[in-house]
Amino acid sequence: MSRLIQCLIVRKDLPWPPGALIAQACHASSAINHTTIGEAREAFGKAEGVKISIMEVENQEALQDANDKLNKYGVDFKLWTEQPENFPTCICLKIYLEEFVEKYLKEINAEKVL
Repeated sequence: MSRLIQCLIVRKDLPWPPGALIAQACHASSAINHTTIGEAREAFGKAEGVKISIMEVENQEALQDANDKLNKYGVDFKLWTEQPENFPTCICLKIYLEEFVEKYLKEINAEKVL
């Protein structure tokens, strides 16, 4: 049986404390789960739950490259942009089957953290 996964891609060049980076991931996850509420509710309601995968990219340019590739492949995600600074900090994919997202994540130059 395929496992459900939600992947987050965070910039590692931000000079923020860990809590601030976690908040960025939470914002992005909440945003995509809100726009896919029916699917998210069903996924989180399953006994096996949803695996969370955290990845990081070097900088804003790498995050933008990930954004562009995911758009090209038609993957549903949210790019979180911090305000008032107005720069992207994190991407969160909607909940997918792990096998589906693995092929796209290989195209993104991201290092798996968790």
